[in-house]
Amino acid sequence: MPSFVSIALLRRVFGVWGEAGWALGQRIVSDPAIYARGTAGIMVGIMAAQIGNLFATRTTRGSALALDVGRNKWLFAGIAAQTALMLCLVYVPFLQPAFGTAALTRKDLLFLYMLAPAVFLMEEARKWLARWMGDVERAKLQNRQAVSQ
Repeated sequence: MPSFVSIALLRRVFGVWGEAGWALGQRIVSDPAIYARGTAGIMVGIMAAQIGNLFATRTTRGSALALDVGRNKWLFAGIAAQTALMLCLVYVPFLQPAFGTAALTRKDLLFLYMLAPAVFLMEEARKWLARWMGDVERAKLQNRQAVSQ
């Protein structure tokens, strides 16, 4: 999943910077506010993808969909705190220069927060494939044992 998130975020940040006239090969984005918006997008995107990862990796092989989300009473409080902190870093004016961020557009946020379900679904697909392949291997082993007896 890290490759997917990295590629998606780079595509998004290059698109944001491209809106300001930047092109691949240029050294720097001429508008500092657009540069900071791209930086903020990377930060928020990593955080959003980690929310999807948090839900998906609550089990190593079984589906996370089978788990009770209320099982961990701190889960949603932690996500809320993390999101509130990130929103402060991106939208509170005196924090923006300290962290090199700028306000994101609704379009930016929609794209970035779509990473969470995308990461979750890809991890669920990986676990399903691992379970399926394990079942196939177990069946082959059982057939070999039955034939050798």
